Amino acid sequence: MLASGTPLEQWEIGGRAALLKGWAVAADSGGMRAASTRRTVSVVLSVLAFAAMLAIAPDSDAKEPARSTTTISSYPKGMYGQVKSPRPSCRTKRTVVLYRVSGKRPDPNADERIGQARAKRDKARGKQSLWAVRTKADGQFYAVAQPTKGCKKDTSPRAKDMPKGADVPDCPNGKVGDFCRFPKMHLDIPGGTYCPSFTVAKSDCLGFVDTGAIPWCCYENDSIYWASAGSGRGVLLNSTGRHGEGLRWEIRGGLNGPGDGDLKQAWTRIMQGIVFGGSTPDLPGMRAGSMGGPLHFDFSSGYWGADIYVDGYFRKWE
Repeated sequence: MLASGTPLEQWEIGGRAALLKGWAVAADSGGMRAASTRRTVSVVLSVLAFAAMLAIAPDSDAKEPARSTTTISSYPKGMYGQVKSPRPSCRTKRTVVLYRVSGKRPDPNADERIGQARAKRDKARGKQSLWAVRTKADGQFYAVAQPTKGCKKDTSPRAKDMPKGADVPDCPNGKVGDFCRFPKMHLDIPGGTYCPSFTVAKSDCLGFVDTGAIPWCCYENDSIYWASAGSGRGVLLNSTGRHGEGLRWEIRGGLNGPGDGDLKQAWTRIMQGIVFGGSTPDLPGMRAGSMGGPLHFDFSSGYWGADIYVDGYFRKWE
């Protein structure tokens, strides 16, 4: 649990490390110690020969610059988007420049350069990175992922700024790529149920969601689980339905500590019925519970019974 990174990353990495350790012990106990020295030498020589062949063979992938896909959307403080590429080095730390369209079509040589940002790994989703540029300017914008060694230049489609008071649908409604509002969800842990505070390093509590948007509400067999990750907490909320129908939905995220109210790198997925998945991009300048920011998380417990409240916005990705 001492791995670097965010609380959620530490929790996940710790779990994987334990799993790999167990797998290694099982593999080592399979009676392979009786292998002959001759066979071992033969295998080593074969591996060395294959490695030499690979070193001589031309590496076309290394010479050919990788393609990227750059997206753009608006949020209350500016513009943001993703950089996607099959090559990891073309996603992380990629410089993205934001332009405002001044003519009939995008032209970086003539259009106003609004600002730039470095894309950071989207820790809630993995194989893509996020960029964001804060601006009060209005109009149409586009973003250009700058070419680097091994990475081709890419230009996003155009997008408009977000007007004030824009109508945002409640989740799970809305278009893929847009925000939807996650109304305040209340997970009630009944008064006769033991549920310790978040100062406890690891625990789980069973209750039911009695307030919130369908299908996160209301199946009467819902739970919260948390585990320590350094000084932080990895958090999981899920539902199996009142008759044990299987996992219906889950929400995951990370807190910086027991008293933190910012559930960062949060994502949710619905497993039954409709198809929905979403995450919080945690954009700069956005507080917890606001569009583009982390989820707002509130946990109050008297050891016997508890109340958990979650609300905010998800960016829909399926």
